[in-house]
Amino acid sequence: MAAKRPTVGRGRVRLTAVIVVAVAAAILIWLLMRGNSASNTPPVKKSVAAVSEQGLKTLAASLPGQIFWKGPQPGTTYELTQTSTGREFVRYLPAGTKVGTGQRYPFVATFPFSNAFAATQAVASKPSSVKVAAGPNAVAFYSRSLPTNVYLAFRGSNYQIEVFDTNAARAQQLVAHGQIAAVSPRASAPTVTSASLANLKALPTQLHHQVYWAGTQTGTKYELTRTANGRVFVRYLPSGAKLGTSSKYLFVGTLPLPNSYAATKKVAQRPGSVSIPVGGGAVAFYSRSLPTNVYLAYPGSAYQIEVFAPDAKQARALVSAGNIRPIP
Repeated sequence: MAAKRPTVGRGRVRLTAVIVVAVAAAILIWLLMRGNSASNTPPVKKSVAAVSEQGLKTLAASLPGQIFWKGPQPGTTYELTQTSTGREFVRYLPAGTKVGTGQRYPFVATFPFSNAFAATQAVASKPSSVKVAAGPNAVAFYSRSLPTNVYLAFRGSNYQIEVFDTNAARAQQLVAHGQIAAVSPRASAPTVTSASLANLKALPTQLHHQVYWAGTQTGTKYELTRTANGRVFVRYLPSGAKLGTSSKYLFVGTLPLPNSYAATKKVAQRPGSVSIPVGGGAVAFYSRSLPTNVYLAYPGSAYQIEVFAPDAKQARALVSAGNIRPIP
């Protein structure tokens, strides 16, 4: 039997392959936006290291630019890859997994890119792309040939973000649910708690603004999620479901957004959006690429409402019937 070969070299080859594929995908998008050839693309040097959550936040605070991620996750090793071109990759490895593994794991990459919003919007409008509803101040898409990789840019930002997951739907939901954000020492993980009906009814007074929901439902327990940027989500779980479960259940989100009515109306008029008739002078729509998520806004409000249901028809029916309303 032949002697076993050392594994170190193969590990490096696998790691190189992972980064090369990710960088190649980013370069492809960059070329689509720039319309140039790849003949003069410089070689990319990289450094790879494991970092703690606090270490990542400290590093992000020390850099002149930004690093984006999908937030902290327990039981995870954060693998940070930095390239000589200023690209940052935060990869989420299961605890105990060696840094540099060639296995495919979720990552969020940050690419410096001038006028990233306009450039990403241009590629998102191509026939080969599928738009992902990311809110009025962001644009996102994935390529029909590569649905596991979602590209995202925020209005006014000079960074394009790539979100990868082996599960394409999960990558798209991370973007659609607004979970991709800049790493910051001041950032904190969303708080997820069980809430009684009395807890929910106390929220508007505590927060000094309206919070929306789909009313009471029998046989249901309420899960309340609050994020550092002021988003509030009321999720309806079956009585036996665990708090924080990744299973998909109905939720209603209240999202801070200045001039939300005008912003939502503008997005609702885009070719990829479908308007929903709703009373009270409100405007509502969903994206053809993500029909499970309906966005709603009322005149004069500084909040946009997001309604998600695993059954897209249920989400639309709740909105059109006027069942999405402030918690009394």
